[in-house]
Amino acid sequence: MELFRTEEVIWEKNYQKDVQVSVDLKPAPIKITDIISHVINVNYTLNEGAIIISAILEIDLYFLDKEGKIHFCNIEKPLEYGILPEKIIKDMNFYIICHSEQQSQHLSGNLLTLNLFVNIGLQGVIEKNCSPFPPKRFEKEKITTFKVMGEKREHATLKSTFEKQDCQHIIIMKPHLSEANFRVLRSAVMLEGEVTVEVFYLSTQGIEKYGTIAVPIEKIVSFAEAEPNQTARITVDYIDIYYKPCGKNNCYDVIITLEYMIKILKKAESQVITDFNEPGYEVVKEEFLLKEVITEGEFAFLEQKSFLFESSIKCIVDLQGKIESISHTVEGGRLVVDGIIGLEIIYADERLKHMYKYIQIDFSNSYLLAQIVEGTIFDINVNIIHLSGALKDETIMIKALIEVAFSGSIRRQATVVTDVLPRDQILQELVSVEKILESKTIDFTEKYEINIDRDLKEIEDVKSEIDFLDVVILDYRFLIQGTLNVDIYYIGTDDIVHCQKSIVPVGILGSVVNGDTGMQIRVNPKICHVSIGAKKSSSVQLLFSLSFAIEATKQEDIYLVTGVRTESAGNYRQVYFNKYVFNINHTMPLISPALFIRDIKVIPNKKRYEQHADGLWAVGKLYFDIVYTGKDKYVYQDFDELDFRFHIKDELNIYKGDFDLEILPSKVFMTSEGQMLESEFQLTIKTYHWENCDVGSDPIDTKST
Repeated sequence: MELFRTEEVIWEKNYQKDVQVSVDLKPAPIKITDIISHVINVNYTLNEGAIIISAILEIDLYFLDKEGKIHFCNIEKPLEYGILPEKIIKDMNFYIICHSEQQSQHLSGNLLTLNLFVNIGLQGVIEKNCSPFPPKRFEKEKITTFKVMGEKREHATLKSTFEKQDCQHIIIMKPHLSEANFRVLRSAVMLEGEVTVEVFYLSTQGIEKYGTIAVPIEKIVSFAEAEPNQTARITVDYIDIYYKPCGKNNCYDVIITLEYMIKILKKAESQVITDFNEPGYEVVKEEFLLKEVITEGEFAFLEQKSFLFESSIKCIVDLQGKIESISHTVEGGRLVVDGIIGLEIIYADERLKHMYKYIQIDFSNSYLLAQIVEGTIFDINVNIIHLSGALKDETIMIKALIEVAFSGSIRRQATVVTDVLPRDQILQELVSVEKILESKTIDFTEKYEINIDRDLKEIEDVKSEIDFLDVVILDYRFLIQGTLNVDIYYIGTDDIVHCQKSIVPVGILGSVVNGDTGMQIRVNPKICHVSIGAKKSSSVQLLFSLSFAIEATKQEDIYLVTGVRTESAGNYRQVYFNKYVFNINHTMPLISPALFIRDIKVIPNKKRYEQHADGLWAVGKLYFDIVYTGKDKYVYQDFDELDFRFHIKDELNIYKGDFDLEILPSKVFMTSEGQMLESEFQLTIKTYHWENCDVGSDPIDTKST
């Protein structure tokens, strides 16, 4: 054996997964005589801090039919599992050992159901450098990082109906996720949201019109890794939207097919090196503007106030309320939220004449914060959950149930070390950070002409709000699209107050320096001012001064230098390899007589170890891919396969997860006038062995043994 390297085992984990396989056996079996299962073709990839293991579960079945004949059936089931390790260090190697274990079987007619365990042993190791003098001159700092604890992709189908009396033809439908609320529970994530479908259609008068459909989403997704102290994120990809006329006139069935990906994130603190002063090293640094959420929560309270009206009220026709303004301060360890609710009241007086009244309610409430950090920026979201009005004589009592959700974050300018050259004794760990790419405000003006259903005499008031904002990431650019809900309260020629409701589109194109498709855009829209332009008897011009506060962030996986390796503690071992050389001969018939061979490829597959009473065997298949020119001057491609089985000396602590296989052709020639191809190959199998060692005492012997 020869020494391959010395390595340190950073972590070691064992997992057990349930697998169920069902197979329809023909001819009809009366008895299962033998079941042999193997896990083959084990591979892995790294994806956002997770190890994605792919493999094939191969099952060989032997069974008896009614005539007493033995039959054979081979089944292959693809496997894929996502494993979240404790940490991932740059240049880390992984050892994966998978084997299957039968749990139970059930035969019903021709259908055989097998329940198996797939046991996965996983080790993360790094190669040890023999330098006895690790660097010591460096500085460390804690930063907030995120770890992806779980990820799932699922398909969903949403159904709804769109009905408009004047709809003649639908031009286009555009869906977007307008609302998404998460609640992370133990072992599950509860998702509640809404998909808004914008519908552009042609009316019976030949006018293009606009409408919306709100389709609710309710889903509980099981996550074994989910805990209540974690957060979740969702991204939605719309696969297709289909609509067709239903049984009623001017009514359409709408079917939306989408795929959503949910990630479970856990906030953590990681110690990283921010300065490295050891001589003889080249240091690579990067400046981060990090967003760290330090506190978040929600609370609700009831606000009520009575108003005295000058005229008597017969009944309330309509009551609408929205949040006009919000402000907040931190006083004595409490978050104080102040704001104004704007109420639009349409009521009937004693003569049953509709009247309009706009009033405001001031509200204020506070919440005790768990921790306070200087420079914390709070993001406040206030919603009116319930609104009611009660009449008593000339007084109206307004009750509003208000919900406040907040998150407090700080921005940190951090300089971190991303690489050190040479990398001897340097530890680089994969972490996920949320970087602020850019924060800015976009101010712009939009002009609209709103049609009025009745003859206009005087405008009483204009109320508006921005809704259904959707952000589309193009590249470094982004497109913000939404709708502007406009309510115009006006007095008609009949001296009655009317309300003209209108929905108009709003949008703007922006860009982020160093942005890409992986960034997230958070938009805080604001209507700064509304001015009334030219008025006609059937229309009015409105000018909106809008302001969009933009924050572009990106959650990025990056290797940061977190420390240096020390030999004071750790699980060290030496890795040795052994070579076994075999010669194989292979003869294969060709589909057409060959003139000369152009290319030969030999690809190993399904290689694995098998332990039997007579020892350890390396088994698998060799796939032959032959390209040659035939005697008729045409180019042909022919295939063949060959099973191999070689006895391997069962050394102590041999790594039975995999072995390396090298194939070198030594002789290739044609016989039988080019109808047969004979080849000789040298096949080299390299096995690996572990041997524990004490690094802290004697130096490691690097000589061959």
